[in-house]
Amino acid sequence: MSLQEYTSAKKKLDTHSEGFFTFITQSEELLRKAEKALHLNFPPDYRQFTLDFGTAVIEGIEIYGLTTDNFIDAGVPNVVWFTLNERLESQIRGDLLPIHDTTMGEYYALDFSKLNTFGEPKVVVCLPDLDDSEQSYPIVAENFGAFLLDLAEDLEA
Repeated sequence: MSLQEYTSAKKKLDTHSEGFFTFITQSEELLRKAEKALHLNFPPDYRQFTLDFGTAVIEGIEIYGLTTDNFIDAGVPNVVWFTLNERLESQIRGDLLPIHDTTMGEYYALDFSKLNTFGEPKVVVCLPDLDDSEQSYPIVAENFGAFLLDLAEDLEA
């Protein structure tokens, strides 16, 4: 399950002071505001990530999360601000939650239309410049916890 993978990733990340940076822990109240603004319910692993870290940078890879409840002016790495902007500018589907911009014309997103056996969204690659019908949304991780664990293991290597 993803919460177990998340817990393993967090343990690995907590032991690294170099190459791993976080923003600030966030509250359940801010999480509820974010979910309401996006019309999505965050999966348990991503919820815990935002509560524990807010956002994070792992070896230069910025993972979007929550920074403030000012979703209009927040900017990156606020996941609500980024998602709402992408919905407007790139017309991404409402069931996608971008969590990392690769800066190479693609980003990784939680795809609430592709759930694993535990009902959690898979992490997929999105190409915002392509029409939805032209995208294959390849899966890069079974859930957010697995995605984060892969990054944490790369940090150890």
